[in-house]
Amino acid sequence: HYGYTFVVDSNRDVYATGYNGEGQLGLGNYTTRNTFAQVTGIKADDIILSHGSNASSTYIIDGTTLYSTGDNNVGQLGHGNLTRRNTFLAVPGVSAKTVSVGGHRDANVTCLQTDGTVKVWGHNNRGQLGLGNTTNRSSPVTLTAAGSNVVKALTHDNYGYTAILKTDGTIYTAGYNGHGACGVGDATNRNTLTKIVMDNNIQFKDIAL
Repeated sequence: HYGYTFVVDSNRDVYATGYNGEGQLGLGNYTTRNTFAQVTGIKADDIILSHGSNASSTYIIDGTTLYSTGDNNVGQLGHGNLTRRNTFLAVPGVSAKTVSVGGHRDANVTCLQTDGTVKVWGHNNRGQLGLGNTTNRSSPVTLTAAGSNVVKALTHDNYGYTAILKTDGTIYTAGYNGHGACGVGDATNRNTLTKIVMDNNIQFKDIAL
């Protein structure tokens, strides 16, 4: 959906091209490009894209610092406001290990911290942030129900839902469940983390959404 592309070179420098109507290229403008331009003033260990209608935002992890730019209609940039940006700005209060971002109208962010905790923000219309409500958040909030022993935290595009894999091999999910994707034995949305329904003796190694 209005594609755009980032590349990282061997020096960790960042280059971007493509659709830029929401400032998601981080080049200081809203001009769409057909050749790569360097994104100045930033290095990257990982780049995560949220793409689709009302969800064109970009996230860069540099060390443990998370930067974001682009569309911000539901607070998905994590800066405490709903103002879109065309340059990268650090997300406050985050020490990022990995980041997962929903897209296509459901732009929520799930960020695994270096200490094993999880922070969430952005769109929450289906309870996908797991905070016990359906209120959008424009600043990172600690998902206390996840604890401090999380090894993987993911969220899914479009009809947003989230999954947390813990060190003890258990998986918890929250959010949209209309097709039973949360695996909790029904098709009812959840706004709090719920352990998936399977044999209690199973220890899970990995999860993908």
